[in-house]
Amino acid sequence: MLKDQFDEEDGYWFNSDQLGSYHEYKQKLKLEGMEEISKGVLQMFVSDEKSAVIWLHAFLEAPKTYSDISPAFNKVAFISDDDVPELIELLDQNFIVERDKYRRPMSEDEKQTQQQKRDKALSHEFEELLLEAKNSKKKIKNCRKQAVVYGFEQFYRKNRFEDILTLAKKLDKKILENSSEITEFIEIAEVKVEGF
Repeated sequence: MLKDQFDEEDGYWFNSDQLGSYHEYKQKLKLEGMEEISKGVLQMFVSDEKSAVIWLHAFLEAPKTYSDISPAFNKVAFISDDDVPELIELLDQNFIVERDKYRRPMSEDEKQTQQQKRDKALSHEFEELLLEAKNSKKKIKNCRKQAVVYGFEQFYRKNRFEDILTLAKKLDKKILENSSEITEFIEIAEVKVEGF
């Protein structure tokens, strides 16, 4: 009867109204369409913040304590060129803690609250990077790539292409070489500002 009345996705059951909201939530987190999320498969390795969130989403099919999550996460995390927040911050920004266990957000309010918390943290880090780029002569060698992507998305929407280029000029080439998302925003900003 459950299968006749509801749709199952990622280990949760939804009615038709809820399923659309869940898809929007995954799209906001850029999880929609990722094979690992849709199949509930754990990634073999975690190499950046995005793969960390995907891995945690799959791993938290059922609520788990930090002491259950941490050892499993540390076995698969091989992050070298991304300034990813500590595991506890990733969990707090993306998941709900209830009775000392972390779980996926389920209600629309929970999803919005977590998204706002994450957006606020990303925005704050991006503003710090932009300030550093404007006030320092040194190249930025390490940064949270998801903060850069988030900030570039916001600036793109506001047509602040020169600010995108200001930060881009200060980013170390290693950061640019290893992130196609960041590079795409920079290329678009160059076309908008310089016209080629």
